[in-house]
Amino acid sequence: MDGETWQEYTQSIDLNLSNKANFLAKIEYKENEADKRITINRPISYLEALGITFSKITWQEGKASIQIIANNKENIEYQINATEEANWQKGYEVSNLNHNDILYARLKEDSEVIAEENITIKDEVAPTEFEIEVLEENIKAKSIKVEIKRLPQDNETGIKDYTYIAEKIEDKKEIPNIPTTQYNISGLEPETEYKVYVIAYDNAGNYTKSNTITVTTLEYIPPQIDIEETHTPRRIEYTWEELNDIAKIISDNYGAEEGQINNDTVEVNITTNGKEYILGIGDWTTVNGKQVRVLGFNHDELTNTNAYGETNTYAGISFEYLESITTDQINSTATNVGGWGACMLRGKLNSTIYDSLENRQYIKEVNKQYDDHSTLKVAQDKMWLLSVYEVSGRNTSGITNIEGGQYKFYSMGGTNNKGFNWWLRSIRGRICQGGSCINDSKRAFYCQLSNISNMNANGIVEVTPGFAI
Repeated sequence: MDGETWQEYTQSIDLNLSNKANFLAKIEYKENEADKRITINRPISYLEALGITFSKITWQEGKASIQIIANNKENIEYQINATEEANWQKGYEVSNLNHNDILYARLKEDSEVIAEENITIKDEVAPTEFEIEVLEENIKAKSIKVEIKRLPQDNETGIKDYTYIAEKIEDKKEIPNIPTTQYNISGLEPETEYKVYVIAYDNAGNYTKSNTITVTTLEYIPPQIDIEETHTPRRIEYTWEELNDIAKIISDNYGAEEGQINNDTVEVNITTNGKEYILGIGDWTTVNGKQVRVLGFNHDELTNTNAYGETNTYAGISFEYLESITTDQINSTATNVGGWGACMLRGKLNSTIYDSLENRQYIKEVNKQYDDHSTLKVAQDKMWLLSVYEVSGRNTSGITNIEGGQYKFYSMGGTNNKGFNWWLRSIRGRICQGGSCINDSKRAFYCQLSNISNMNANGIVEVTPGFAI
């Protein structure tokens, strides 16, 4: 062997796009000088560039090794015989890699780490090109419905969400973090030309812009609204997109004057875009196959007053589930400390359960009041449990503050008996009757069957939440 020549084995690393990398260590040496170096190769387009050189390491025959570690967890160690005839190539496939995971390579002699280096896995590949379309019937005076016609692909970290954009001169309507492949961009100006496009993001933050479509909104014709004082509940035959449009019109027309809509309204008859819609208290439809009903109009205060694209105060329509969506504890232990705002079930409702809903893109976040041991607080919720007062119109023992107003469905005498016990968000606090008080155990929340009762927070009870659009 020529002592002045580096003996080496060189090979490109292959990375397939299903989160696997072939991790290759290349060792080079000069026999006479006893120099050694290790190089870790990888596709530059995906992994950060990295070249590692170790020099002047005493290499004892049969006692050198390379150790591969993924995400700080040791996976495998390869023993390498340090002889002239040795095959110095050793490869290892590390599976289930994610963006920002770290791979470590260690050079060892006699189990002692001589040197160590690492690679950070980086997804730098943007989603593929994709196309959008806008159908003529989806162009309205104040909104444009955009649909993704050819989906973007991302085989590395996956598509995370989309940003829908309608742009005009010196102004841009941008709606980020939308998980669905169609969206109705609202709050636009009538008879105005917009350039519409979508940006797709993957989970590593890479993005790709769609084609751009030029669209002109239509002339605005105000909806005709009639208010009725009686209503017979019926099945809702409208889509959630149509219900969202109705909810915006209801919110736009909030007020206490004649012809305006508020929490005392029983039925609305709306004619818009040439179609008549009738909706009333107690009407029902389904979400993911579970039945929900209308509780009230303009009842719940919006957290974001621009939720409809224009300035509004209330969510137009509030619903509650008639059927249980799950059985669960409010907390994993028997505690109500922190009230509704701090409880485990609230976290689940506003994350994994909300994320599973087919109509989630239309749900509006609202402000919900709750009593926390005599202190009235406000939570911002997409889904919530009803309070004792919202159902019964009165407080029961141990609740100091009124937690929101009673929904019209219940003030009209609607039944609170769903055939099973269901959680409420009100805590059982300090109970005072006849001049004597029972100390607050800080353990229970209230629940509802035919009568209001209470149960320790770690009890298993049916969950029938509310939401608003």
